[in-house]
Amino acid sequence: MLPEKIQAARFRLINERPYIATALLSLQTIKDEGLSTMGVDKKWRLYYDPKVTDEWSVDEIEGALYHEVLHMLREHYNRLLNYPHRIANIAADAEINDDILKEGFKLPGKPVTPESINMQPGLLAEKYAEELLKRAEDEIKNIIYV
Repeated sequence: MLPEKIQAARFRLINERPYIATALLSLQTIKDEGLSTMGVDKKWRLYYDPKVTDEWSVDEIEGALYHEVLHMLREHYNRLLNYPHRIANIAADAEINDDILKEGFKLPGKPVTPESINMQPGLLAEKYAEELLKRAEDEIKNIIYV
């Protein structure tokens, strides 16, 4: 059984955004102790650490659930296959968080936003990923080999 705070957050999200109810309820929830966050995979599995339900508020859990559903609905896995995983995840998070924070949702911790990665808001994940990849390549070029 899901922790009560996740159930409450899911119920609130369905009431506030009924058009994502089917997607949200399609996520197979899997307890993953030690994960210290929530995440999804390409097979529509939602992983959660029960510890976060103790630490995060229902508002933060609701925002995190919305965030994870949007990864699935925006098909980030397929769209960002050609980028390193870390870059793809940061880029996708910037695309999502920019929108849901404007909608008034709360997220736990310090979420990735376009501003936090020194980029303009409102871009697609692919644009963020391209720029992050370029920055990483530029940093590698600046390393002096001995």
